Amino acid sequence: MPRNKKKATKPKILNKCTYTLKLKNGGTKVVTRKRRQPIDKELVDELEKIFNDDHKFPQGKGTMKVRQQTMKDLSMTTSLTFEQLRRWFDNRTQKAKRIAAKSGEPVVKKTAAAAKTPAKTKSSGKSTGGGTRSTRRSTRKTATL
Repeated sequence: MPRNKKKATKPKILNKCTYTLKLKNGGTKVVTRKRRQPIDKELVDELEKIFNDDHKFPQGKGTMKVRQQTMKDLSMTTSLTFEQLRRWFDNRTQKAKRIAAKSGEPVVKKTAAAAKTPAKTKSSGKSTGGGTRSTRRSTRKTATL
């Protein structure tokens, strides 16, 4: 009695994408990646609310730690990783800048700390004796041969 031999087949991977790269040396390389997973609409709405809230996601100088902590907390509570959230917020910041440039609004929102700090004034041009380069140079001893 002959046995029915089954052909070995590779399992189909639905969420993978395969493409071929052309290398500079003339060769080719086959690369397999995961397909892009779109973010749920509800999660995008929540991220938009956080982005527009100055206390949770401030923008400007000196706010990196607050933003990173917000993204770390979000990565714990959502299905997204820190890197995915960082990329989403970076892209959203660029979108806000692009929209602001078209409408003529200021590009970066002021932070609460920046609003409390008084603006620096220009100095009158007089030296305050802080040890400028020219005074240090004049006090150096030069060796003669």
